[in-house]
Amino acid sequence: MADPGSKAPTAQQMRRHWIPGASIGMVFLLFSASDILRSHHSTLWQMLGLVVVVLTGASYLFVTPAAMLWPIKKQLGLLVGLLALSSLAWPVAGSDLVGFWMFIGISAGAMLSMRNTTIVVGTLAVGMLLLSRIDHHSAPLEFAGTLIGLSLWMCAFMGNLKLTRELRQTRQELADAAVVAERERIGRDLHDILGHSLTAIAVKAGLARRLVERRADGAVQEIAEVERLAREALADVRATASGYREVSVGAEIAVAAMVLRAAGITPHVPLAVEEVAPGARELFGYVVREAVTNVVRHSGARSCAITLGADWVEIRDDGMGVDLSDPVIGGSGLSGLCQRVREAGGVLDVGSMPGGGFFVRATLAVVPEAAESRVPEAREAPAVPAVPVGAHDTLR
Repeated sequence: MADPGSKAPTAQQMRRHWIPGASIGMVFLLFSASDILRSHHSTLWQMLGLVVVVLTGASYLFVTPAAMLWPIKKQLGLLVGLLALSSLAWPVAGSDLVGFWMFIGISAGAMLSMRNTTIVVGTLAVGMLLLSRIDHHSAPLEFAGTLIGLSLWMCAFMGNLKLTRELRQTRQELADAAVVAERERIGRDLHDILGHSLTAIAVKAGLARRLVERRADGAVQEIAEVERLAREALADVRATASGYREVSVGAEIAVAAMVLRAAGITPHVPLAVEEVAPGARELFGYVVREAVTNVVRHSGARSCAITLGADWVEIRDDGMGVDLSDPVIGGSGLSGLCQRVREAGGVLDVGSMPGGGFFVRATLAVVPEAAESRVPEAREAPAVPAVPVGAHDTLR
């Protein structure tokens, strides 16, 4: 039989698993050959009968397993050919040739669906009964019952093997999909973590270099910050690889304010984040991290404002805006962020503003239960001004 675990069994594999079990049936063909040799017919007719026996056995052993992969028209053609071959044994075997039909029925069960197998073996069973009446065979019903039973059992057995193979293939595909999803998660997390941390390190290192050139005392403090950020980045990478890293919007806003100041950008950040629903704080932390990283890298802004509510967070700058078609800007960072927001049931809006600058806004459709303490309403962000068609994009 075909290996249930193989995705696309070949004819050689089918034969390798079919022949050991099918060889048992050759015993019955040996009995048929013995009966033909003991018959009182001429040598020519006996030789013809033996040829039928050999060809039937060879077809059952070697052709049937390969035919399991054939289209149904070729399979039916094989069965008709075997039936015609068995008819050549009529002069020698008489109605006993129905013994060859057992192999035809089992072959049909191995190749065809249950419906088609039932039609084929039903036809063969009726033919058996008619031939037995013509030749006065003593046990027509027993032969017909055996034919139907063996053929339908073979069909059910092969169907079970096919189902098992499909289930194993599906399980393998699910495992492969899980591996791909995990790789994407790690890649997305590493981008979010290292992109932000390395940007901060670069900004701090540049500031320290300028301070050293001026022989300023603050260079030592900035170099210490570079070391701290590098250690935090290493710890974040290790935590991400183990899958236990947590992100908080409060911590990300605090780090963002420090990085913006170091880059010479004036930060405007909320004093507290209690208004944000607890279930949204991790996601909004990633939004703040990616958006601020892009502000430092690409915007050329002088100020950056972070505002938030229970179900939304927005980052705006007064820079020159960005081209989302640029793969460096609109590549894996915003794409990964968009995927995060979408998986949380939200929408990510990004685009340039009419008076200059760029905004990133994440909004959740379903708001998790918020904390009891609230931030004053004065900290709610005003609506983004109307933007001309084509001036901003919505990532969904």
